[in-house]
Amino acid sequence: MAALEDHKFDPKNEFDCTDCVICLDNFEKNQFVKRMPPCRHFFHPHCCTKWFESKKDDDEYRCP
Repeated sequence: MAALEDHKFDPKNEFDCTDCVICLDNFEKNQFVKRMPPCRHFFHPHCCTKWFESKKDDDEYRCP
């Protein structure tokens, strides 16, 4: 979790990403989101917290 980057969502991001890859809901402009550095996917903060807390092994800490 500490490796995730805090961002304000910009709909014109470099990957044309518009929704959370966990819940699939759309982001709103300037909404606070988290980004995973290796894959650069965006998440709602509560979605990624729930996702990573559900993982038991370090090798399960990968992008959903």
